[in-house]
Amino acid sequence: MKIYSKLLLVFILNVSMITFAYAQDKIVKSKINNVTVFQRGAQIYRMANTNVKAGHQIIRLGNLSNNIDVASIQVNGKGAFTIMSVTHQINYLKEIKNNKRILVLRDSLEMLNDRVVVNNQIITAFSDEIILLKANQSLKSQNTNLKASEIRAAADFYRKRYREIYSGQGKLNKKNSKIHIKIAKLQRSLSLVQQYRAPKGVGEILVEIEAKQASNIKLEFDYLIRNAGWIPQYDIRAKDINSDIELHYRANIYQNSGVDWKKVNLTVSTGNPRHNSIRYFARH
Repeated sequence: MKIYSKLLLVFILNVSMITFAYAQDKIVKSKINNVTVFQRGAQIYRMANTNVKAGHQIIRLGNLSNNIDVASIQVNGKGAFTIMSVTHQINYLKEIKNNKRILVLRDSLEMLNDRVVVNNQIITAFSDEIILLKANQSLKSQNTNLKASEIRAAADFYRKRYREIYSGQGKLNKKNSKIHIKIAKLQRSLSLVQQYRAPKGVGEILVEIEAKQASNIKLEFDYLIRNAGWIPQYDIRAKDINSDIELHYRANIYQNSGVDWKKVNLTVSTGNPRHNSIRYFARH
C-alpha cells in the first residue's frame, strides 16, 4: 500500500507541475510595426504589450508565420523583468487563415462552377424536350385523318421548336466552353498561390521570463522570413527622340507568409539580411 501511495503522490505532483506550467503559459497578441523587404526574405518587426504577474512565466507570442528563420529571432523587453530564454515552435493545431487572394479565387471558381451546373441543367431539359417532341411527332404521324394544312402546321411547329432547342443548346455549350477556360486559368492561379503560401500550422515564439513584480511590460521582437522578397522592374521613358532617357527603378514586392501586412512601415532594401551592412532602396 505504501508503494502505491508513493506512486500516486508522485503522479499527483507531476500533474500539478504540468498544470502549473500551462497556467503560466500566457498567449499574447502582437502587431507588425515595420517590415524590411530584401530581394530574398523580409525582416519582420513586432511589438506586444501585456500584464504579467510576479515570478516565473512563459509568454507565448502566437499567430506568426511558420517560415521563420529561427536563428534570426531577437527579443527585447522593457519593464521589471528578465528574459530567461527564447524558443520557437510550430503549432500544428492551428492554421493561418487563408489570404484574401485565395478566398477570392475560390469564390470565383465556385461561382463559375455553379454557372456550368445551371447551364447543364438547361441543356438536359432541352434534350428531354426533344425526346417528348419526337414521341409526339410519332403519334401524330400514325394519325391518317390529319388534313394537309394540319400536317404543314405541325411540321412548321416542330421545325421551329427544334431550331430553338438546338440553337439554345449550342449557345449554352459555347458559354460552358468559355467558362471552362476561365476555370482552368483560375485553378492554375490558385495552385500557384497555394504552392508558395505558408504551410499548415502557425509559428510561435515562447519567451520565458522572470518578473520582479506584477506590472505591464513591453516586448519588441524581430525575425527573418524566407517566403517574401522583391523583384526589380525598370521603366524607360523619353518625351521624344531628342530628349534624354529617364530610367525608373521599381520594386515588385511579394510575400506568402500567410500573415497580412496591414498599415505597416515598409522598407525595401538592396542589402543582404545576413550581413550587418544593409543598404536601403526606398521607404513607403
